[in-house]
Amino acid sequence: MENYFRLYLHAAALNLLVRLRRATAREITVNTADLNSDVPPEALAGSDRRTWHNRRRQSDPLGEGFACTWRLRLSKAVAEIVVSARRVLVQLSASWPYAEEYRRISQAVLNYPRSP
Repeated sequence: MENYFRLYLHAAALNLLVRLRRATAREITVNTADLNSDVPPEALAGSDRRTWHNRRRQSDPLGEGFACTWRLRLSKAVAEIVVSARRVLVQLSASWPYAEEYRRISQAVLNYPRSP
């Protein structure tokens, strides 16, 4: 029973990650002029697909990032959390290299449409 519950938690975490990636992904336009094909990027194969994928990951590393990428860039942050009666304030380090990505993801989550 414990293993089933652990599997359930992992599946729920992966589903949450997939929804976060979809909600926060940037619209990426990768220049495909130097690729050897006239097909859409999703239909590329071989080295052209790898080239397109690498350029897309450089433009938006969290858009299709693995769970370990999200964990390393967003979860492992040094921050001070201040809780008051009305709000929760997260104070990030000014020298943290992924602060802008964290702010962008946080804003996208706050602006995500709520279900009725």
